[in-house]
Amino acid sequence: MSPTSLLGFTRAKTIAGFAIREFWQPPYRRLPWHEHQEASICYVVAGSYMERVRGLDRQCSPYTMVFKPPRERHADQFGDLGGTCLLIEIDAGRLKDIEPFSDITKNPSVVQNAKLATLGHDIYREFSGGDHFSPLAIEGLILEVLAETSRAGRLDATSDLPRWLRQARENGTRRLLRTAHAVIGCPSCRRPPVSSRANIQTALSPVDWSLRSPPPNRARI
Repeated sequence: MSPTSLLGFTRAKTIAGFAIREFWQPPYRRLPWHEHQEASICYVVAGSYMERVRGLDRQCSPYTMVFKPPRERHADQFGDLGGTCLLIEIDAGRLKDIEPFSDITKNPSVVQNAKLATLGHDIYREFSGGDHFSPLAIEGLILEVLAETSRAGRLDATSDLPRWLRQARENGTRRLLRTAHAVIGCPSCRRPPVSSRANIQTALSPVDWSLRSPPPNRARI
């Protein structure tokens, strides 16, 4: 089944080998097994859904980035708020240029952190109401998403951070995303209000500082 017949596409643009589409699904909508011909990144703008892929169920909550290889079969179940998402498909030629530097689209994954939430918000803002220069900005932001996710994955795989710092980073990310949720918009809205990047970064900055130094009265490891 073609994904185009399943997804409620509302707007679409193609920029430098990236096919970008916004789609919306109503509450409790179930999408049967389907696949996309190209490697893809799905940014969850609002709402949430459960995705089943390779025998696993993965929760895709607001401000999550969902990565999939080409022709990866999957099925989706949207939650009680439905969902608004931005689907970015990478054509084969562009993917060939990216693969020497990033293998993030070789396996399905769900990634959620404050950096990607901000980048996803910026892509959506440029896509929704940009100007003559937005195609250049969008291309750069998508490449930054790929670089940031690949770099984070490599750091996590080789990390020797002390336990307290790893826990602080995980707790900080959850707190940041709750704050970003309030700043960026309400997931119950079909199209959440778009606030300024400066406001989002102001909301996110306290956790950045908490991760740069050890807790008070604790020896540095």
